[in-house]
Amino acid sequence: MAMARLDSVRPLFLLIIIIGAAGAAKKKRIPWWNLKAGQEQGPNACVVEEIPGKNWKLWTECKYHNNRDICGQKTRLRYECCGGFHQLDGESGCPGVNPMADVLQTARHYGAGKFVEFVEQAGLTNRFKREGPFTLFAPIDKAFERLSGDQRLRLVPSRQKNSTILLHALDHRVTMDEIGSDTVLPSLYGVDLRLNKYTNGMKTVNCILIVRKDLQATNGIVHLVEKILEPFYVVPGKSLAEMIQTDGRFSELAKALEGTKCKKKLQNPHQSFTILAPSDEAFQKLPHGKMERLLNDPEIREALLENHIIPHPTCLSAVTTKTNQRTLGKEKLEFDCDSKGVSISKQKMRNNYQLGTNGVLYMVDDLIFPQKAMSAMQIAENEKLFTFSHVLRTSGLSDVLETMPNMTLFAPNEAAMYTLPKEELQQLKENKEKARKFVMYHVVEGNLRSDSMAAGRSVRTLDNKNKLRIQVEMNAFGVQGAKLEKRDLGGNNACMHIINKPLKPPTESVETFLRSKGDFTYFAKGLGQVLKSFAHNGTLTIMAPNDKAFRELPEETLQKYTSDRKYMQKIIKGHIADHMVTFSMLRPGLKYLIKTKHTPVYFTLDKIGRGMIGEAEVLESDITVTEGVIQVLDKVLVNGNNGHK
Repeated sequence: MAMARLDSVRPLFLLIIIIGAAGAAKKKRIPWWNLKAGQEQGPNACVVEEIPGKNWKLWTECKYHNNRDICGQKTRLRYECCGGFHQLDGESGCPGVNPMADVLQTARHYGAGKFVEFVEQAGLTNRFKREGPFTLFAPIDKAFERLSGDQRLRLVPSRQKNSTILLHALDHRVTMDEIGSDTVLPSLYGVDLRLNKYTNGMKTVNCILIVRKDLQATNGIVHLVEKILEPFYVVPGKSLAEMIQTDGRFSELAKALEGTKCKKKLQNPHQSFTILAPSDEAFQKLPHGKMERLLNDPEIREALLENHIIPHPTCLSAVTTKTNQRTLGKEKLEFDCDSKGVSISKQKMRNNYQLGTNGVLYMVDDLIFPQKAMSAMQIAENEKLFTFSHVLRTSGLSDVLETMPNMTLFAPNEAAMYTLPKEELQQLKENKEKARKFVMYHVVEGNLRSDSMAAGRSVRTLDNKNKLRIQVEMNAFGVQGAKLEKRDLGGNNACMHIINKPLKPPTESVETFLRSKGDFTYFAKGLGQVLKSFAHNGTLTIMAPNDKAFRELPEETLQKYTSDRKYMQKIIKGHIADHMVTFSMLRPGLKYLIKTKHTPVYFTLDKIGRGMIGEAEVLESDITVTEGVIQVLDKVLVNGNNGHK
């Protein structure tokens, strides 16, 4: 029987799935055609995963499997007999049981023949023919294609030295089901082997991928590995902290670790870690003085170090797709891979690692900053605020913001920046003075986090000429009519809030705005008198009905409005709220009761983004003026049409 490929599948109507297979499909989301192909194979047939055009294979011990993306490349599935079985003419599947053989014959049979040849050359054949049991981690033949002279000498030493063949062997039988997520076992070479298995199904030994497992032999068990195991990847008897202390590449990191909680953790023999260890060159890339500022702040230093430590062993060879892993400081690092290798937080990694007694160390060429240690520019770039970052660089203020001891930056998101007129946006990208004014209006001194924000509070901008007004509305926070989409992104000297519109200082008063429009004569007539009657801090919401709205009032109501001063003032007070209410802050479908100077009104925002105040539709919304914000209405809020019963 020829094993069928999964890419040639018959139509759906032929599919009859047994209950167990259907349950597996639901749990693992295996498509019906893969289930059907598995059903057709018969007993003891197992899936082999391959990447087309690449010399990459992974043998599974299962019949039902899904095509996966391995580093951006879709796998193809085919079938072979499971380990220990073979096909018989005229019979379905693999009912034949192979005769048992010793570990060397078993390794040779399953594709590790070159490894067995080196065992023979090293004079170790008789050792592995003995009673055992042994566990062999046998490199597949592909691992020997580019064998260096040094590797050959380590495998077949010319003097009385241990062959590194012995690094591939244990003196007892170990199946993959017996190991935990991090198991350390002594090899026959005298160097420990660290075995790990991961939730994506990958398994490693000393961070080398195990491509086939649990091949039973008369005197042990064989696992096939992707590469030759090398002793220099292991530092015997040293913790990660000791490795950093004695390795000349990490002198700056060693100094940074002194006296920290992180160092104590890296000395702990009872927990394993992965440390992404920045080289001395990585520290030297920092701008002048920044390293001192980071390391002289104990809280920031600890956060920076924690961001390079993962509280479990992670081998890059086991990374198959984009995943997030939490650091010791609870931040997320993004692991990803493609055909060129693995990256961590966009930083390409070299497979340059060492194994200590309590984990694995990788050298990195750049520091990986947590938010606490980031500058304003780093946070902006990390949050993909590309256009605002461009303007920030043009302004020449990025270095100033880097050195400010405390400041808060309100940064418009990418979509918000593109609401600016095209010509204005281009000038901000090119003109230093315009960019400078724009940025300074978005920065305030001091660390203004959302937990210290109060509605109506005013904060002075960096230019010391303007003020920004804070808004708080039912768990939403805003500034000058812009909503805080993301808040409290903290850096080493900055607190950043991402906002949904650019901020512009108001340039005209409400009366100037109404006069310039020309169709607010009724409303403007008494507004000035009312505004003079009470103090305000530039945080008003003014609901301005246009002239058409007034002309639609009953004749007697309009007559009374124009002739009775007290009545006019009462109507106008019902159109003024003491705090800024902008529709960008409101959630659709809710009714916000807002107190005015006279009668409360309801603000609502429907699902299509239309604003309503009482029964009046908002024709123009969130217009900032020196007194606060204007909402233009198509109805006058009078005679019970304010929505408040």
